[in-house]
Amino acid sequence: MRPVTRPGGGRSARRRRVRSCVWASEARGARVRCSRRLRRASRRGDGSRKSAHFFSASLAVFDADRPAPLPPTQVAAMTEVNTTTSSPLVGAIGKIKESAMHVFSQRKPMSEILDRTAYQRPASFSEATGRMSKNMNYFKINYVLFTAAVLAAFILYNPTSLIILSLVGAAWTYVYLIRTEPLKIGDRPVSEREKLLGMSGASLLAVFFMSSAGSIIFQAFGVALLCIGAHSAARVPDDLFIDDANSEGGFFSFLQPPRPGITGSVA
Repeated sequence: MRPVTRPGGGRSARRRRVRSCVWASEARGARVRCSRRLRRASRRGDGSRKSAHFFSASLAVFDADRPAPLPPTQVAAMTEVNTTTSSPLVGAIGKIKESAMHVFSQRKPMSEILDRTAYQRPASFSEATGRMSKNMNYFKINYVLFTAAVLAAFILYNPTSLIILSLVGAAWTYVYLIRTEPLKIGDRPVSEREKLLGMSGASLLAVFFMSSAGSIIFQAFGVALLCIGAHSAARVPDDLFIDDANSEGGFFSFLQPPRPGITGSVA
């Protein structure tokens, strides 16, 4: 036989279950559980109509507490703002990467640098300077990469210099790539020339006067220039093809953007 319960006690138990369901509405699946209990209460007859109405009200409150979805126009505006904010940094990184790939593509193959048959002692000082001038123009990309490698090795060997240079590089990146609002001193905006002079002065002060990073850089450049000078003076440039356009452009012509129809050398 079904146990007989008092009507009041039964309603109280059901209402407690309803309240517990409403209080747990933030959890996942609360609406599903409330819907199931609403259907059960509706099938029990007239004695549970109040509970059914209470369940319906609870579900209405649950639906009202849900945040309304954003309109499509507002979502599109937020996406456009995020894209606009990140576009300067992404564009700057893309330009740096493109320039680096363009410079790296102009390097000469290692077979020309390490050709043992092409080395000969210069007969005079004028011959050595002539070789150095031609080799500096021909192997300039390789010499720049070698200097960067020597500088990186010296900096990595001195962690303090690495930290100082990293902070200086981060400051330049923030001022010129990340920060979009103009700098101000008080209420007066800082011009681009003043910003460049200020960043240059602060960088020189931090690198050469407040740390040993300056001496490390000078040592690295000294070792690199010594090795480059020895190689360029001993390498006979008679079999090298010197590009007239690059000769007219000077040593830093490799920094110019690529021209149509001209490709880098094959590595």
